[in-house]
Amino acid sequence: MEQNLVEIIENANPPTINLKPNKTLWRDISNGKPGILKIWTGTVWELVVPDTGPLQQSIKEAENEINTLKETVKDMPDKTWLNQQLEGKADIEGVYTKDWVDQNLIGKQIYETDKEGNIQKFTDLRTDVNRNAEEISNKAEKTEVTQLGEVLTGVKQTVNNVKQTAEENTSTITKLESSINNENHLYDSSANNVRPKFVNGNDSVPSHFYQTLQGYENDYTWMTCTNWTDSFFQVGDYLSDNLRGFDRDKDITLSMDLSSECPFVEIMVFQYVNGQWTVPTNKFCATTTSWKRESYTFKLVENCKGWMFRIRFDAKESSQDKKIWFRNLKLEKGSFATPWLTLNASTHELNRQTNEIKQTVDSNIATISKVQKDQGTMQSTLNEVKQTTDSNSQTITTLTQTQGEHGQLIQDNKSSITQLNNQIQSKVSETQMQDYVGKIGETNLIFNALFETKTINEWGNVISSDPSLKDWGTWTADVTKAEFRPNAQSRFGGYNSTIISAWDFTSDSWTGMNQVFSNIDIWSDYTFSAMYLTTNKSSIDAGAYAEIKAWNGDTLVKAVGFDLLNILENGVWKEMRLTIPKLEKPVTHLQITTGIRQNGSFYISNPSFQKGSTKSVFLPNPRDIANYDAMVKELAKKVATSEFNSKVSTLETSINQQSDRINLKAEATDVYSKTEADGTFGSKAMVEKHESSITVMSDEINSTVKKGDIISSINQTAEQITIDVAKLNINADTVVKWLTAKGINADVIKISGDKVTIDKNGITAKMADFLYEDDNGQKFSVIPRKNLIV
Repeated sequence: MEQNLVEIIENANPPTINLKPNKTLWRDISNGKPGILKIWTGTVWELVVPDTGPLQQSIKEAENEINTLKETVKDMPDKTWLNQQLEGKADIEGVYTKDWVDQNLIGKQIYETDKEGNIQKFTDLRTDVNRNAEEISNKAEKTEVTQLGEVLTGVKQTVNNVKQTAEENTSTITKLESSINNENHLYDSSANNVRPKFVNGNDSVPSHFYQTLQGYENDYTWMTCTNWTDSFFQVGDYLSDNLRGFDRDKDITLSMDLSSECPFVEIMVFQYVNGQWTVPTNKFCATTTSWKRESYTFKLVENCKGWMFRIRFDAKESSQDKKIWFRNLKLEKGSFATPWLTLNASTHELNRQTNEIKQTVDSNIATISKVQKDQGTMQSTLNEVKQTTDSNSQTITTLTQTQGEHGQLIQDNKSSITQLNNQIQSKVSETQMQDYVGKIGETNLIFNALFETKTINEWGNVISSDPSLKDWGTWTADVTKAEFRPNAQSRFGGYNSTIISAWDFTSDSWTGMNQVFSNIDIWSDYTFSAMYLTTNKSSIDAGAYAEIKAWNGDTLVKAVGFDLLNILENGVWKEMRLTIPKLEKPVTHLQITTGIRQNGSFYISNPSFQKGSTKSVFLPNPRDIANYDAMVKELAKKVATSEFNSKVSTLETSINQQSDRINLKAEATDVYSKTEADGTFGSKAMVEKHESSITVMSDEINSTVKKGDIISSINQTAEQITIDVAKLNINADTVVKWLTAKGINADVIKISGDKVTIDKNGITAKMADFLYEDDNGQKFSVIPRKNLIV
């Protein structure tokens, strides 16, 4: 009988002594009688019957909102009443005026509410007709606002406007879409070689594993259960006075990518209530070995003072030695799980489309524009066709602005075609502006980051350069199926690249290249970065990687990796950055490696390995720069694009055909400027301009090449060719019918003005070939003495 006895304790606070699992009941009267019945499971107090308190409170809140809504809509006009009023006043003086109807009845509003009476969607339809002595306009407008959770909001607005005046007709359709997403309250939330942590809290132990084996693989974290009674990953420390930026009794949503070898994974939310940690809320997520996005919405109880959460193995013996995988955690305010974003990622998206047709007496203009803005990128596209009595013009403009983590890039592409009565012109221009916020940074530790071998003469000048893998190590499972080839054709930033290729492997080949570094500072981070390009991403069948490994002799101390498939795009250079945090333990050397896991190919350029984690511009190792002058020039080039706050490059080509000439022109201008010149780099901006042009007319061809202040030109007409240049080099046998020159300088003869100088050692002369002319004009075959008699 004693085995079946159950002890019931009535108290406002949880009992703490003589507790028996599944045999101690607690009648919780902390919120008054009759109280809530809970049973002790051995670890937490679990509700025996549902707590109806929150439900009753939700019913009261819904009733209040319904009453408020009734007060709001009770003054809206009733259609039956309106018809009666209009019928009753149809034949008397008190007819409702148009202005009164416009002010009071135009527009229709629609509300959609959820089951609790909360307004989730609002639609506003408005029409407007305006007519006066000058114009007639018709306007229809629709606005939709959708509320998803507390913060995620979508807004759609469509406006159709037709306007007619004596001078012009205009028709405009505009569509605007905007959405706002939630902020992630976890950092390192990807679980990709990092442990997720709370943004708020300053935890001494931000996160930890308990009774597990754990590690990182690809882009996720894994853990294996070593004690099925209690095995978990916990985010947050036992802080008893920090709500981590959240409010009590408000919805909080935790979401993540989850998979497991167990049928269920438990999410437990621990809350510090009345002086002890309890689990008033938890969820068992049904899982398989396939990835699934799971979410859990909960609230902090009214007297909660601190909280944290766990991802826990189901406490069953079958969980022993099983695995859980997780990644991309997100903790947000509200009751709706939004897509995963990292901390501080902008969450505003905007799409705007406008179609306008404008017609006047002497011109027709059709314009279509589209604006898109999302995280870090804004793109504007404009297509305009303009027709007037004397010209047809079509312009297509695309402006893309990308705001990245470390800089800004604005690119403007424009093409236009203009047709006039006497001229046809085609023009294409591209402007790029880069705003650099990086710095020169720490020394690049990689030798031969330029993938080249230089030949230097006795004065220290480079006379030749060949692609090379000197100083790099390579490895593959079968050298007949792999290639490491440096080349000067595919370049980034003017520097060589190396292509790594592997083919026909049926298992992992680990085809890669590496370098090793000693003299490691264990109290510093180290960062590996490089630019990557592929022309066939689909050929990479099992992944491509970059990694940093820390070794102490033959013992691996730590490793971090990067999956290149996350960034690679066909035909586009993409940057990879990978940081290994300070090691704080003995290390003999670090090793960087990048390559193909099985089959495929990619190019790598601008590799850099530096102390620290701060982004900087690419520079080769000083040992790889031939001499002091070359190093100064390389640094000067980087200073011009780093310390100078902006660089604008304009490339323009144009063809202009008129009735009397054809002009072809190519022009490139680089402008370097510094907002606040401090004398370090001089007070003037740097401008480099290169220009070439060819003009063809019916009677003349003129070609000009200009670089800075140096100009060379060739002018050709039917009568003559004029070459205006500082120096003309002719490398050919030359036949000249008649030569007029101010001076001739050859190996043995120099003619300057009226003086001829002959090197006697290089001349063999026959006397008959020479005549001497005296002052009187007489010629002699021999040189006489001067005749004194005239």
